[in-house]
Amino acid sequence: MNVILGLIQQDNPCVDCISQFNVFWIYLVIMIASGILGGFINFYIEKGSALQQKWILGLDDSKNAKIYIKERNDLLKSNILTSIGATFLVPLFLHMVGNELINSKLSFSYQFILLFISYSILASMAARRFINNITDRVLKMTKEATDKAERIEGEVHQQKVQEELDSENVQVILDWLEDTREEEELSTTEMAKKLEELSKSAKRTIAQKAREFRQNNWVDHPSRLKKLVPLYTTLIDLKADNMRRLNGQLGYVYKDMENPNYDLSIDHLTTAISLREKAGSNQTYEFNRAMAYILKEKENVSKNQPSTPEIKNKIVDDLIFASKNDFWKGLITNIEKGVNLQPLHDWAKLNQFKIPSV
Repeated sequence: MNVILGLIQQDNPCVDCISQFNVFWIYLVIMIASGILGGFINFYIEKGSALQQKWILGLDDSKNAKIYIKERNDLLKSNILTSIGATFLVPLFLHMVGNELINSKLSFSYQFILLFISYSILASMAARRFINNITDRVLKMTKEATDKAERIEGEVHQQKVQEELDSENVQVILDWLEDTREEEELSTTEMAKKLEELSKSAKRTIAQKAREFRQNNWVDHPSRLKKLVPLYTTLIDLKADNMRRLNGQLGYVYKDMENPNYDLSIDHLTTAISLREKAGSNQTYEFNRAMAYILKEKENVSKNQPSTPEIKNKIVDDLIFASKNDFWKGLITNIEKGVNLQPLHDWAKLNQFKIPSV
């Protein structure tokens, strides 16, 4: 009845003069009366005619007549009770289907009452089908609600399990990264497996910690960077974070590690540049790629062998592009910046490239 009470209280000028108690009894009477009327109609349309024909065929037999009257009365009572029960489900039905009678702003008027009576009589006339339909709907909604609750409970449990696993594995990986012993407790293969088990957010956390680790060690402890190679390689394979950023970081690692691989550094920095959303948004990649080319040419520089025109053009293009950023321009043109750029200046001198001109 709360549904009905909610209906008649919407923009209703007469609600103030009708108490909720009176409204309850008004609609109770409507549903009972509609149920009785619908029960009679249903009885005479569907059932009464068949019984009446049965009685007519045995009219000359008083015993048959008594049986007919008893069966008729029992069937009529059954129809009326079933129909009344069906009318009590009308508010629930209207609420479930989102009928306009519920959603509209009809006042407590004759129109509203007539509509409700019509629904009630229709429900009572098809009482059994109506009850079965409502029962099926309620059971379906209950099952869906139960399944949803179980699914949410399962997701919450899975999330909790994943959080515990993330916390444990992240710590294990970070400990492995900081471990400087020759014989480590965690192998590279085991590290990759634990990294694969992490959630997406935990993988991003590892990527951030790896970046901080590289920044803290590349100048004074380049030997420690070797662990970042399998770490970043696995992160890239898992697409664990922004692919541009991961490739850029791995390019830095290959350039700055104790036993550098300049070719791989150039490859990953080139990939990072190709994945950059906006050209020129990060000249760091070009500067480091130029330095990778220069460091790769270091042996030739020591032999006073200039770079080939192809390599020289690549280095010059990257340096000119990097110089668009004031920081890199100042760093390139001033050797007194605390960063070892002597290989750059040696290369520039040998290849007759005037650094200040950039």
